[in-house]
Amino acid sequence: MVNRYRAACQQEAHSLPEDMAAWVASHEATGSVPRLLHQTWKTCELPERQRGWWVRCSQLSPGWRMRLWTDAANRAFVARHFPEQLAMYDAYPSNIKRVDAVRYMLLYKYGGLYMDLDFTCLKDLDTVPLRTTPGRATLVLQRKSVHDHEAVSNAFMAAPPGHPFFRLAVEQLASSASAKHVLDATGPRYLTRVWRAYQHRLGAGFTAAVSGATGRVGADGSARTVNYTASMRFEPWALLHRVHSCRREADWLKATAEGKPPCTGPWNFAPCKKGRPSELDRCALTLPNVSVTTFWTGSWVNASEIRSRG
Repeated sequence: MVNRYRAACQQEAHSLPEDMAAWVASHEATGSVPRLLHQTWKTCELPERQRGWWVRCSQLSPGWRMRLWTDAANRAFVARHFPEQLAMYDAYPSNIKRVDAVRYMLLYKYGGLYMDLDFTCLKDLDTVPLRTTPGRATLVLQRKSVHDHEAVSNAFMAAPPGHPFFRLAVEQLASSASAKHVLDATGPRYLTRVWRAYQHRLGAGFTAAVSGATGRVGADGSARTVNYTASMRFEPWALLHRVHSCRREADWLKATAEGKPPCTGPWNFAPCKKGRPSELDRCALTLPNVSVTTFWTGSWVNASEIRSRG
């Protein structure tokens, strides 16, 4: 496990994975979400709780390629693959805005799953239905209404490479770069606006002919038509504290047995407690339909962000 952790961490420019796009193309069908998990942290040294959650996902999901991107590797990635965005990226006044922005770029370039480090796995990531529909990006509703101004979570997102939703998310960053608060500039409020713009422009789906060079499509290497779509809703396989936490154990047991989101509030009970190994083991047994959960540790929040929150 130590070797896998070291291999997962992208530290500096010289360690950027030159072969990742080629690996995706050779291992995945065109339009599918690759088994590639992206996460970010300041350095390769994770806090104890987050490292434990990372190890749990790694152990439960042996078929997934894990990538932990440090701040230095993130900047090198932007400089190499999105040089037109680099000046804006460097000019962000807080690092969390860079961390938000780069996750959209990683998903557009490589595809895969982005998941915050305060998420962990209760089951193999293959049990999450991210790869069942070619061309589909999966987003998670983090509020009780799709009409909420920060409805869309940017903490858990999946897509095939080159998805037009994430192209739009990258292209629109400049329009919000001057926003004071991170939620408006790059975070869930920003992503919710992108979602609504995408629905307005491409809500019926976006069909594109994709070259065989971008994905494994058969021996003849011919082009394949991919219908790009995006979904955003409550998902029964995701337990999002503050959204899905609830008062009584009977409530979330009944909901998960029916294949519904575990709970819809109020926000004062967390079935997986504090995410200790024994608590997660119990949670996995109690909620057999749930594959991932989060603890919303809020590690990005600092005093200036709290003061400017609106």
